[in-house]
Amino acid sequence: MNIQKDENGSFLIKCSQNELTILSNALNNIPQAVDEQEYTTLISASKSETNKILDIIVAALNSDQE
Repeated sequence: MNIQKDENGSFLIKCSQNELTILSNALNNIPQAVDEQEYTTLISASKSETNKILDIIVAALNSDQE
């Protein structure tokens, strides 16, 4: 995995399919292990915010299969 930060504060993440799958699995499984308040504290985002990111990751992983 390689992460670069640009001058605008944005990040470019280059990672393997395996690394992206690990991130997907983590975001998908953590909500099942903790309650809503603890989740927000652990992740620093709500479940709905995290689900938006997870949807993007899953779409990227699925696009590789097409």
